[in-house]
Amino acid sequence: MVFSRKTVLALLVLICFLPPSCSYPPRVRQSVSAPYVVRVSPLDIPVFIDTGDRESLRDAAEKDISALSRFDPDQSFLLGGMVVKALRLKATVQVFLHLLDEGLSRQAFQEELARRFDFYKIERTIEAVDKDPLLITGYFQPELSASLTPNDRFTYPLYGVPADLVRVDIRQFNPALPAVTIWGRVSGQRLVPYYPRKEIDSGRWPANAPVLAWLASPVDGLMLHIQGSGILRFEDGSRRFIHYAASNGLPYESVGGWLIGQGLIKRDQADWSHIRAWVEANPDRLEDALASNPRYIFFKWGKDGPVGSLGEVLTPLRSVALDPSVYPPGALCFLEFDARQALGSCVDRDFKGFVFNQDTGAAIKGPYRLDLYCGTGGRAGEVAGRLKAKGALYLMLLKTQE
Repeated sequence: MVFSRKTVLALLVLICFLPPSCSYPPRVRQSVSAPYVVRVSPLDIPVFIDTGDRESLRDAAEKDISALSRFDPDQSFLLGGMVVKALRLKATVQVFLHLLDEGLSRQAFQEELARRFDFYKIERTIEAVDKDPLLITGYFQPELSASLTPNDRFTYPLYGVPADLVRVDIRQFNPALPAVTIWGRVSGQRLVPYYPRKEIDSGRWPANAPVLAWLASPVDGLMLHIQGSGILRFEDGSRRFIHYAASNGLPYESVGGWLIGQGLIKRDQADWSHIRAWVEANPDRLEDALASNPRYIFFKWGKDGPVGSLGEVLTPLRSVALDPSVYPPGALCFLEFDARQALGSCVDRDFKGFVFNQDTGAAIKGPYRLDLYCGTGGRAGEVAGRLKAKGALYLMLLKTQE
């Protein structure tokens, strides 16, 4: 029997990821232990004072409902050791939005939340007591000058998806396997990792990817790669949205972290202003700095933006990125942290507000990392670049009848 190249590739991936026993456990198991998710008594829930505006909260909630409506209602996700279905996630936001529209007093609103919802707090495990609590960082949508054709000023390409980039969803081959997506390319009869940033930036690869636009600097390119979405401003005054389409599948490494490790900047200087200043002063080291992050992003044009992983436009200070292997999509949360300590003169009060899990990030891994979407442009970039705070996160789920 002769197998096609595609079939051989699929079989190789399947064999590599089959468990030794070849037994198929349930897709979601209730017995998974995750001590970082702690059920909070109604007597111990925080006072839910939201420092944001009601309009943005409604906007984010409505987009969350729209996103969750696209899931199979019976699709299951894990929160700690608990199974949560998409139907419950959607109902949680719907009931919450209904309470917002009732015009309740602050006390009545607090009482209704305690009556209608179960609350879970993210806490450090006993084994991690000496580590920091939840770390909150920020990201934003940059607006960058660009050109549709290369010239003396615009020399750095933004690529679309290469024709030879292969996406493999491991769970399609075996439901017992983790929900992992692998990106690579076919070499002969093998699936191999895709080219790293260093090779792509050299201009040799990818030879079969469209160039969507050209930027003025590799640093602008790196910023767009890390943020995932942006607005390109062209010389004729027109503007276009550009979004993440795919990646080369290699791990993300922080260029700021590399600069710190090399002793080239201080730890409190790992933001865009200091990184850009270092690049301008050390152009001969730029290639090494960029190559320290092998992950590379490919883009597509968009009609609006920025668009999160759930397919909805993100809402500033309401949309957050969390690890999808830990947190259910669209989860309604309450976030609080000392914004004045983290941002200084950028803000005049602490951050307390309802947020929604509507995005993911290559650097946002594990239960103790959260990325807050801060908005578009220079001001949002300043806040996002400086934001590094310790905070508290509560997840809310509508009570069940069980």
